[in-house]
Amino acid sequence: MNAQFNAEYKKIQEQSTNSLQQMVDLKDAYAEVNQKMLQSSTSMNREVSAELRNSLSTFVTDLQKAVTDEVNALSSAIVINVEALEKSYAYISDHVRNIKGNYESAAQAYIDAVNNVHRMNESQENMLSTINDSMKHIVHTNEKVDEVIAVMEERQERIENLISHINEISTTIETLQKLESQLNRITNK
Repeated sequence: MNAQFNAEYKKIQEQSTNSLQQMVDLKDAYAEVNQKMLQSSTSMNREVSAELRNSLSTFVTDLQKAVTDEVNALSSAIVINVEALEKSYAYISDHVRNIKGNYESAAQAYIDAVNNVHRMNESQENMLSTINDSMKHIVHTNEKVDEVIAVMEERQERIENLISHINEISTTIETLQKLESQLNRITNK
């Protein structure tokens, strides 16, 4: 009976040893699989991070270029509008100078006519003719003054519209510059 008990005990002990060995093997296999999965996940994370970083860098670079191009285009438009504004002012200044010259000539002609009438004591018919001529010059000058004032009012309206557009463009440029600054900060991170 002792021999049978020893044989059964030995069998149980062998089974326990085998079970323990299987558990150790299973633990080692589990640890190896976990290690491989960890290495694979780490590698994949690095690849995805690198691809994402490259994509983001390309996107930011493209966006910076687009913003820079837009700022340059708006700056050119401002320069062109300012040049047009300067030409408008020069045009108005020339017209005002011409009107002033015409007005002074007409006024002087009127004064001269009146003085000549008093000095020479010409006949009433000659005097009225000279005065009428002077009055025609004044009327003509007044018509020209009205035309120039109308032109100046139209130019003023255009100038105000142009200034409004320039202000809008300046606001857009400031917004684009802020966006460019933010993009630069993102890129530098």
